[in-house]
Amino acid sequence: MKILLLSAALNSGGVETGTIDLSKSLKGLGQEVIVVSSGGRLVEELKQCGIRHIKLAVHKKSLITFLEIYKLVKIIREENIDIVHAQSRMPAWVSYFACRITGVTFVTSCHGYYSRHLFSRVMGWGRKVIVISQIIGRHMAEKFGVPQAKIRLVYRGVDLSRYNYQPDKYQKAKDVYRIVNIARITPIKGQEDFIRAIGVVVKHKPNIEVLLVGGVDKGKERYGKKLRGLVNRLGLQDKIKFLGARKDIEDILKESDVLVLSTRVPEAFGRVIIEAAAAGVAVCAPDIGGVGEIIENKRDGILFFCGDENSMARAITDLLNSPHLMQEYSVNLRKKVENKFSLERMAKETLEVYRQAYQDKNILVIKLGGLGDLILAVPSLKALRNKFPNAKISLLMDERFKAIIENCPYIDELILFDRKKKNIRALVSELKQRNFGISVDLKNSGFTHLAAYLSAIPCRYGFSRGITGFLLNHSEGLSKGLSEEPVKQQYRILRQLGISDFEDTLQLWPLSQDDNIIELALNKKGISKQDRVIGLAIGASPEWPTKNWPIENFSELSRRLSQTGLKVVLLGGDYLKEKINIFPKDKNIISFVGDTDLNQLVSLIKKLDVLVTPDSAPMHIASAVKTKIIALFGPTDPERHIPPAKEIEVLVKRIGCQPCYKRKCANKERMACLNKISVEEVLDKIGKIMNYDVGL
Repeated sequence: MKILLLSAALNSGGVETGTIDLSKSLKGLGQEVIVVSSGGRLVEELKQCGIRHIKLAVHKKSLITFLEIYKLVKIIREENIDIVHAQSRMPAWVSYFACRITGVTFVTSCHGYYSRHLFSRVMGWGRKVIVISQIIGRHMAEKFGVPQAKIRLVYRGVDLSRYNYQPDKYQKAKDVYRIVNIARITPIKGQEDFIRAIGVVVKHKPNIEVLLVGGVDKGKERYGKKLRGLVNRLGLQDKIKFLGARKDIEDILKESDVLVLSTRVPEAFGRVIIEAAAAGVAVCAPDIGGVGEIIENKRDGILFFCGDENSMARAITDLLNSPHLMQEYSVNLRKKVENKFSLERMAKETLEVYRQAYQDKNILVIKLGGLGDLILAVPSLKALRNKFPNAKISLLMDERFKAIIENCPYIDELILFDRKKKNIRALVSELKQRNFGISVDLKNSGFTHLAAYLSAIPCRYGFSRGITGFLLNHSEGLSKGLSEEPVKQQYRILRQLGISDFEDTLQLWPLSQDDNIIELALNKKGISKQDRVIGLAIGASPEWPTKNWPIENFSELSRRLSQTGLKVVLLGGDYLKEKINIFPKDKNIISFVGDTDLNQLVSLIKKLDVLVTPDSAPMHIASAVKTKIIALFGPTDPERHIPPAKEIEVLVKRIGCQPCYKRKCANKERMACLNKISVEEVLDKIGKIMNYDVGL
């Protein structure tokens, strides 16, 4: 696996140091790692380990930084990157858009309590979102709505080999005990509380020296002076030393006896605690934030009340008064770090997150539109299931057609959509929660292109159609004037997912109870198993009146068929009920118009010997249940819409305006393309396909 790690800079701090440690550990696990940042003193450490660093200006919170997106895209493509892992917010924004363009898997790590600001939201947009403590995981779920399915807990780790652990350091009596506080100098780190607590401790334990380690945050210089003034007022000049920012933390901890974490705000984790544990130093810290996930009170260390200098002083004094407790707590905490917070463990768990993110093929198939189009998507669903047997495959479809597809064995979930009830914003919100890695757009409209893009689906497949085609990052072109069979056209998209085994057979799954209902209804209407039955789908969708063969022609056809002894079944929706009166009153002509639900319609068409139909959903149903078809085409091109049926006869008149794909006829000779198909031609096709004398 080839991994690209991004950090704002590589100078100092827990996140930046962690990036270095993770890079080195991943390389040790056999992974190829490249680090991108704006640079810094830690770059040299990468080079010494043989890890490539690429300098990009991804650190500035500025719109100018977004210009780096296409530079990162180039790196991702040229280096064939598999995983892009962003460690902080500005690099995450650049990475997010670069991954949207390339389709590469995007992972984020959340190291703190981000404010609910648009700038911070990107940290929850990774394919997987790594959190460094349980409390940060809850924060990302509650404040940013990150689905639990995306969140992965990976505690920060420490390189134990860098610390000189002395398990017996407290067994020897000491003249002076050293207390250390390591944090950048800023009010939220609570150094003022710590100094006041030391003022209390020194009254009971004068044999101490105290080190304040950390540089003064920019803009906090007055606070630094305030701390020095407080030390002077309390008369602690000979006890407390300010060391500033230091690079030799391991050496400082080696000579220390107690680490005190004095933060006033919840810590996301508390890296300095595990560093102290690695060195075998006893710890006391406030019972707040992620600290409790490291220290169990009075087993691994002592927890005190946050911001309470007296509680802090008691914790320090209790440790200093009991070297055996310092010994016990430090040993226990060191064992915990070895088992739970080692750098090796962090790297292995992070690598497992990468593998999950890369292999997790939650697939969204988009097939909004008509019933016939939905049926034509079944071979693609089967091909996806065969290619990705362990993937969760979800189908986004029109809720009106749920019944006909809910028994499909190739999908795990239906996502139902009704434009009248749900807008694109609601749909996108729903799709984001499901954490899809791939979308296969078989509808290919501007609406579906936009929905997949806004849902942050990294790999978006489909046909580049219209002005929104650029929102796909794995697209196929639609050639003008090219007629393709509809199912085989879908295969062009699937090939991009590595699918080579593709069958174009349609399938449907009516329930046995629907078959029984239709069997009883046919018997009740005088149709037996011995009868030869012709179905007439007397109308297409009400939105496509130009697809309809004249109703008078259907009436005459039914009369002629009845005269030959054939049974005729009329099919259609409720909107066609008023048309039934035009048909002959004949016991051999039976209407099921408006009398069946979708699955019953499938069962009924399955009972037919032949279905005569315009370009409509019943035509595709007939193909799926292996019923012979006579298809009547008007404004649409049969080469683009004929289903993959073994026995199908097509009637089409290739007049000058055909195919026009218009829902309102513009020809002077209105509906000429269908009106020119005669009853005799249809009868002839029926006779041939059935090998039956229809009495022409």
